[in-house]
Amino acid sequence: MTNLIATLLLVATQTGQVAPPVEQPMGWLWGDQPSPLSARPYEPHEGDLVFMSHTAPLRTAAYLAFRTGHPLHCALLVRSPDGVLAVFETGGGQKKVTTLQPVTRRFHEHLTTERDPVLWIRPIRRPLTSEESARLTGFALAELAKPLQPNYRYLRLIIPGRPTHASRDGQSQWFCSELVAQGLIEAGLLQTRLPAGSLVPADLFYDRRIDLSAVWAAPCQWTEVQHLPSHYPRLAPVVVAEPSSPATPLAK
Repeated sequence: MTNLIATLLLVATQTGQVAPPVEQPMGWLWGDQPSPLSARPYEPHEGDLVFMSHTAPLRTAAYLAFRTGHPLHCALLVRSPDGVLAVFETGGGQKKVTTLQPVTRRFHEHLTTERDPVLWIRPIRRPLTSEESARLTGFALAELAKPLQPNYRYLRLIIPGRPTHASRDGQSQWFCSELVAQGLIEAGLLQTRLPAGSLVPADLFYDRRIDLSAVWAAPCQWTEVQHLPSHYPRLAPVVVAEPSSPATPLAK
């Protein structure tokens, strides 16, 4: 199903039936110093990785038991069929299914409904090709409204090596980092022998079990306005790295 949708999207793009992407800066990315001089406007791109955390003592304790920790959630920017960027995720904002939501609305929701919210971006280093974009959008559309995995499935993360089944498009349920990693695999942006279901948000954030640094810049904190919050979730990183330069065109 993913391949069929991707093929239709690619044909539509090449025949001019899909509007060309128009990116607008939104919010701020921060460098490694808590100063407005270290911030720059954020220009979103499909393929950017999104990480979210907030104060949630029970959930944080559970993640620590799984030998991980913050961030507590991750998502991925994809292009919807109308050409608009959207946040692709499962389990975000108290929603128990896979969703595609407008970027500005979803980011604002996190910052205004959670306690001590924080949000990071790992910007992709290059634009996606039309084929990669179509495959990523096709995967997102094929997996919409799939349920979040039940809580008992997280218990396997305690087992050394995190044994799990091989993830695949079309499966019946997901959790956040599994969905993101499988989307990258389906788009051809990520090659790994690790099952997507064995990865947690911290793996994609810190390059712990898989190194994403060749394609994605280091995480940077994102804010709606040009100042940093005064409170952070306990044990969460504050600012990770200096913002990278915008995505550069692919070599011809």
